[in-house]
Amino acid sequence: MGDGFLLVVRFALRDQAAVTAFDALCAEPLEGITRHEPGTLVTFLDARAGKPAR
Repeated sequence: MGDGFLLVVRFALRDQAAVTAFDALCAEPLEGITRHEPGTLVTFLDARAGKPAR
């Protein structure tokens, strides 16, 4: 298996407006990752109903 790395980050967002802005911010690099990093296995964003935005 080749070299690789794992990056895990957690963001706590203050309200729905921040969630919407964060989603828009993540969309741009996701397109680049898909195009330029074909070996990327998973890019995952998680939101949970009834829980603080993270």
